[in-house]
Amino acid sequence: AVGVAGTDAGVVKLTFTGGAGCVDAVISTETPMKGSGEVEHTLPTACTGSVSIKAQLMKADGMTPIAPAVSTTIAATIQ
Repeated sequence: AVGVAGTDAGVVKLTFTGGAGCVDAVISTETPMKGSGEVEHTLPTACTGSVSIKAQLMKADGMTPIAPAVSTTIAATIQ
């Protein structure tokens, strides 16, 4: 889970809009080390084009946003 303590446990949900072959993902492991707050995700080779990627902090169930909601969105061109 992402978070420093058990009570902070949650996941990061990545949502892709636009492009082709990009699949939403839920990431529950911090990289490079627990407590760092950093996550990594390898995109499928079929994921290409101009996309909007939203990263949102969710509760451990992966479906419920934490309160207050925390997210950020970036634009990227994937070739």
